[in-house]
Amino acid sequence: MLVLELEFLSGRFYGSNPTDRSRVEWPPHPSRLFSALVATHHGGGAVPAERLALQWLESQEAPKIAASAATVRTTPGVYVPTNDPKPNREDVIPEERIKKVRFFPSATPINPCVHYIWSIEPEAEIWISLESLALKVVSVGHSSSLVRVSIKRDSPAPNWIPDPVGAHQFRTPVRGQLAALEEAFVQHRGIRPRTLPTGFTSYRNASTQPIFLPQGSSWDDRWFGLRISPKANLRSTLALTEAFRGALMALGPQPLPAWLSGHEPDGSPTRQAHVSIIPLADVGHRNSRGMIMGLAALIPRNLDFSERALLSQIVSSIPKIAVAGSEFQVEVLGERPDRWTLDVRTWSGPSVEWASVTPVVFDRYPKDPSGDEAKEVICKSCRDVGLPDPVAVAVQGQSPWIGSSSAGLFPARRRQGKPARWHSHVILRFEQPISGPLVIGAGRHQGYGLMKPWRPD
Repeated sequence: MLVLELEFLSGRFYGSNPTDRSRVEWPPHPSRLFSALVATHHGGGAVPAERLALQWLESQEAPKIAASAATVRTTPGVYVPTNDPKPNREDVIPEERIKKVRFFPSATPINPCVHYIWSIEPEAEIWISLESLALKVVSVGHSSSLVRVSIKRDSPAPNWIPDPVGAHQFRTPVRGQLAALEEAFVQHRGIRPRTLPTGFTSYRNASTQPIFLPQGSSWDDRWFGLRISPKANLRSTLALTEAFRGALMALGPQPLPAWLSGHEPDGSPTRQAHVSIIPLADVGHRNSRGMIMGLAALIPRNLDFSERALLSQIVSSIPKIAVAGSEFQVEVLGERPDRWTLDVRTWSGPSVEWASVTPVVFDRYPKDPSGDEAKEVICKSCRDVGLPDPVAVAVQGQSPWIGSSSAGLFPARRRQGKPARWHSHVILRFEQPISGPLVIGAGRHQGYGLMKPWRPD
């Protein structure tokens, strides 16, 4: 076990909640401690062994936390002069400086010690480097939050537990965060306003019972999406997703990483999950017309922070999408779009039953397109994306979704020198609820095999 003990020497912690600067963040999130360690590392000469220790720490699972209750103090906004301006400007005079509102909320815990608990213990070299680095940390949060940081092997029982369906979002380190913090510092230099890079982990208080977590597929429950204009018919899925993928390839780093291109450096298909493109189509209600309103890049769960940031940057930099002489204007989707069709929650469930919006492409041609062999192909398609076999499979030519089209009206995926693969709509039922987004089959990276919760639980 590795435990980082954080003691607030004045008995009080100053640090604003990033979502509301007038409220204090309690307990201090793990990323706040990690940022303090990184700042100490660079302030102390950037010892290479400490850097290796930080890279080890950012690669671990989110820690459990033991923190007592605290008395919270809120404060009114205080207008203070901004940092020193550029020379040769009149606002160098204090009376002429622009003043901006600042908040200084604080927490006074019953116990001034907070413990961050990892179940794994590092090798001796990493332990020694972390111990040396921890001893040099002066403050966490605001500079007035003086601390003592030490490393231990035991701790009180944690009361904040990482839980994928927990109600509290804590900022936590992720792989690549050290490099991301260093890159961000080059931009803000500790002076300019900034939002520091971080990952997020859901936590629950230990006093609450854990909630059942539905199983998910190879992709995260977030995506990077674009609204398109004009809208396009769902039957043009293949053309649009291939154009989107082409734009990603053109704007991506060279050589292209396997998680983006789907191929290893030697040109062979990668075995790891990689980016899939899906159409966000208006289906499922009585006025649905089956029009594609947007496109989304599904994020493989195995991508680290820097890879996710790169994918977001690439998607955001696409100026337009061109298909067969037509141009589609694009707009980056926010976290909560104004249309349910464009919202990831519409496509995520969880649900026991899922039905296809676009037809599923079979990886081999079944003798009986609706027989047992076809159903086994579908079961294998589920296993390929990390899901259990469904307990029931219905293979049919027509999608059950209003607005979609029969499988035969969707263009077949062409393979050079090979016949086109069979595709069909399906309805799946699983023994337990499954969370999405979910896309299966041999065409899953080009938007075919897109599933939608049929009867969300």
